[in-house]
Amino acid sequence: MKKINTLAIIGLGLIGGSIARKAKKEKLAREIIGFSRRKSTLSKALREKAIDKATVSFGKAVSNADVIVIATPVSLIPIFLKRCQAHCKSGCLIIDVGSTKGEIVQRAEKIFSQDKFFVGTHPMAGSERKGFEFSRTDLFDNFVCFLTKTKKTNPQALKKIKLFWKQLGARPIVISPEKHDKVVAEISHLPHVVAVSLLNCVRSNIKFTGNGFKDTTRVASSDSNIWIDIFFSNKTNIIKSIDKFIKNLRRIRGRIKDKRKAELRKILEKAKSVRDSLI
Repeated sequence: MKKINTLAIIGLGLIGGSIARKAKKEKLAREIIGFSRRKSTLSKALREKAIDKATVSFGKAVSNADVIVIATPVSLIPIFLKRCQAHCKSGCLIIDVGSTKGEIVQRAEKIFSQDKFFVGTHPMAGSERKGFEFSRTDLFDNFVCFLTKTKKTNPQALKKIKLFWKQLGARPIVISPEKHDKVVAEISHLPHVVAVSLLNCVRSNIKFTGNGFKDTTRVASSDSNIWIDIFFSNKTNIIKSIDKFIKNLRRIRGRIKDKRKAELRKILEKAKSVRDSLI
């Protein structure tokens, strides 16, 4: 992928800010424009040289951009996609970084004409922290980034965005929007539900917890509004994952209740084997 002339980043939080920092470090674009509703965020991004220009005008941010990254909460992405159609130039590449893909990709493919190209993406990197102040250049290093592909996806656009994420340090994996939402419901959305449920079960004893409990529930410190958007956007798959988890929980409960030691050991050893296989 040739150096991008103008890269516009819509939203300079943890993800958008980290994209800006890494793109600047690797010199992926001749010019990086940051858009945010908060002037304080733009001032900080300029001061730390993560972006070259800052604006609170969406039209000014995207009108001359060759690549646009929408790094906002899930509920706002369709709004900005529609605004991109009205303001961005012919040949522009548009990506999002939302945690769900089905609804977003479906809407994007209805919005954009043949001369503007959208690829849904989702980097599996982040933190329970939010805001530009927590962004960093190595956030995506060696983490998976999903790229969605449908019958309407432009092959050249997909190829360019795949390389873009490689240059940001991620490991791109191409997947359908439907498959993506099923996968992340289990590996990302369900763990958040479990962490929240676990904390609400032990609130009175929270002062006695150790590092293991803190590690298990870390994600529950994330912004609740962001997660409400995610839960509603991917509700069918998340509900299925919750039901699957409850089934497994009941199985463990039954083995403990009936003192079926051998069967309980098999469950524990199977889980250990899977966990130990993670790099």
